Amino acid sequence: REMEDGSREAQKYHSAIKLLRVKAGPGLSGFALRKTLTLHALLTGNGYAWIRRGLKKQPVQLVVLDPYLTRQIKLGIWETKVENTKIQLSSDDILHIKNLSWDGISGLNPLEIMATAIQLELGVLEFAQAFFKKGYALHGFLKTDKPLQPKEVARIREEFKQGYSGIKGSHEFGILHGGLEFQPLTVEPEKSQLVQSRDVGLRNIANMFGVPSHKLGDPTKTSYASIEAENSDYLQTCLDPWLVEWETECNLKLLNPDTESNYYFEHNRNAIMRTQFNDRVEGYFKLISMGVLSPNEVRRLENLNSRENGDGYYTPANWLRETSKRSEESTQA
Repeated sequence: REMEDGSREAQKYHSAIKLLRVKAGPGLSGFALRKTLTLHALLTGNGYAWIRRGLKKQPVQLVVLDPYLTRQIKLGIWETKVENTKIQLSSDDILHIKNLSWDGISGLNPLEIMATAIQLELGVLEFAQAFFKKGYALHGFLKTDKPLQPKEVARIREEFKQGYSGIKGSHEFGILHGGLEFQPLTVEPEKSQLVQSRDVGLRNIANMFGVPSHKLGDPTKTSYASIEAENSDYLQTCLDPWLVEWETECNLKLLNPDTESNYYFEHNRNAIMRTQFNDRVEGYFKLISMGVLSPNEVRRLENLNSRENGDGYYTPANWLRETSKRSEESTQA
């Protein structure tokens, strides 16, 4: 809550805060609600929760809705199913967390848009599974100068397959007799570009959700020298758009604009960037020393209340303002 003097006061007992942080509904914690709606938005493009209201239209419960059963039937009116019963809800009573949107109303389904990339990654996984399951260490040809009958070919193939195929058999010693010679066609994972294909698949999946690929285990794209820089990039490029989405939707739907115009939802992003505390303190110190910011302005940036006599600006004692020649002449005259 923003006070008249510009300071802010955390509201721990507001009904909406209790829903989002403590208990959203029967058997559903606020944290589980936020995870569920974000997951729905990531996988289907949309996450919905029904805002059930009590006296003075205060939110008293949040009910997770099935994103596949919820749709807008006309402007401002949505239809959904709750316990196999169709109901219609106003858009003001639906907390809607959406992914990137074409029309600003419904989020785009990333799994449909990136279907080709996902199919490619599934194909690589199936190939890798077959690659190791069949044991290609002894895969190749059996050669002999003697002519063989079809029954003999079938028998030799089956015996060789039973003895040396599979994960266990692939590392056994091969014993040949009767003039047979084995010509292997060993394909190493690196030479078949299997490893590279897995890395490309990881990067494609990461790009779908805006996640740095190293968060999914891709070691080839860690471009920062420190964890602090990686966390900063992760916050700016991936988390922050979702934090803003949650803040904006909660401000619109969970607050009464007539009586709570000075209330707002805000995530404490500094809590995510605690590892950069020393850099932040050093930057604030320089800005205060230069007179750019006052101590109270810094405290507001850190989500702290103002302190007494904290609005003054410091001026470095060894800094003098340059006086123009024209102003000196006018002063002498």
